Amino acid sequence: MSRTYSIACKTCQKYLWIGQGWPGHAVAPPRIYGGPKHIHALETFLFSHQKHELFFGDDEQIDIDDFEEIEVDDEAGVDFITDTRL
Repeated sequence: MSRTYSIACKTCQKYLWIGQGWPGHAVAPPRIYGGPKHIHALETFLFSHQKHELFFGDDEQIDIDDFEEIEVDDEAGVDFITDTRL
């Protein structure tokens, strides 16, 4: 199973799952999701958490167990500009 990567806000206790992959893997190296909804969610997350304590990393190496996940639903057509969950 590949590793997953998130950006998290320690100030608000929220995180966004933004990538996955295998370190050192030639075919499926770690990557940040590049789809429009994921990039928009990342952009909104970053602007919503300005001046907060943010961190990024492999989900197995960072402690986000008690954080609230912000989900990107590709099927729902969520408008991330107005989504207050971020």
